[in-house]
Order: sequence, then C-alpha cells, then structure tokens
Amino acid sequence: MGRIEDGVEQEGLPRFIMRVALSPVYRAGTLNAQPLESVSGRTSPALVRLAGVADVPALAALRPRSSAKDLLTRLESAHSCFAAFASASALASQWGCESDARFGELGLALPLASGEVFGYGAYVQAAHRRKGISRALTQAYNEHYLGEGFRVSLAFAVLGRRPFGISDPHRIATIRTLRLGPFRKLWVKTYGSRAEYWRDRLKQLRWA
Repeated sequence: MGRIEDGVEQEGLPRFIMRVALSPVYRAGTLNAQPLESVSGRTSPALVRLAGVADVPALAALRPRSSAKDLLTRLESAHSCFAAFASASALASQWGCESDARFGELGLALPLASGEVFGYGAYVQAAHRRKGISRALTQAYNEHYLGEGFRVSLAFAVLGRRPFGISDPHRIATIRTLRLGPFRKLWVKTYGSRAEYWRDRLKQLRWA
C-alpha cells in the first residue's frame, strides 16, 4: 500500500492510473488433464467430507484471503468443496467445479466438456502436511466425481508456483497471456497424443 501512496503523491492520481493501466502484465501457466481413478492405500485420520453452507466459517478461517461471501457463492453454484476436519476446524480443502475452468491468474475461462471437472484450490495447513490428508482429499474428490459420471479432472497451475509443470505427464497445454491496457494477447501450445483435440478445445478460451 505504501508504494501505491508514494506513486500517487509523486505523479498525481491521473498520471499514476494511466501508467498502471498501460503497464504490460504477462502471465503463464500449464493445464493438465488427468483421468479420474480410485485412490487406494492409507488415508488420513482426519474426517474428510463434502463441506456445506454451515462450514463456511471454518473454510474462511482455513484460508483468510477467501471471503465468506465468495465461499458461500461457490457452494451455492456448481462448485463442491471437499474438506478435512478436526472437531470444528478445517485442516485442508480441495475444490471442484462442473461448469467452467477458470484460470484466475490469467483472467481466462474454459467451458468444460461432458465428463470433465475442474479441480482447484487444493490446500493443507502447514502443520498437517505429510500426514495423508492430501491423499484422503484426492480419494474423496475422485470417488465423488467418478460416482457422478465424470472421467477427467482438469487442473491449472501458474508456472513456477505449483508442483507440476513441464515435466508432468498429464500436461496438455501451456497458456500465456499479455495484457496492456485494453489490449489482450493469448498464446496456446498443446502437447501429447491429443494435441490437436486440445488445440481445438482451447479455442473456446474466453477472457473472464
């Protein structure tokens, strides 16, 4: 906030707004498509279940950057939240969406095809990592959507910020964007045996 205030003071508000609006913003990320499969093996002792409206305060406390209003809106639309609980506290969460895949960092959205679900927002509190909670969330997520007839889960990660990237076998595309004021530019590169299919599918990407 201090840098913004200094910029406004030094340049004046109109000039500062103009400079920010005309500053280029470059973003890049990878899109993965992974078949949904049953997950076996040891699971976490934490209770993992679908979260409901009554769990919004616990989910908001898990990740304070997410407002309770936003979480409630998601739960009341085509989004599902799988969460691990200990007593009334949420320890971890994993979200799924059945309508659009939204790549918020890039400002893009992709309509999902039949049988596809978009997974996002996976998070485990630092103190509870390496205890099987992530695996238990994946198990609950996969089994739920397999039971609903879904077969593929899409996931998106900003390059350099998440654990999957160019070496992931499920990577299907790299997406890059450049924004400069009202100007928008999009580059897509697809990979794998279904590269042509995904090249056509990703023509449906739209600015959200």
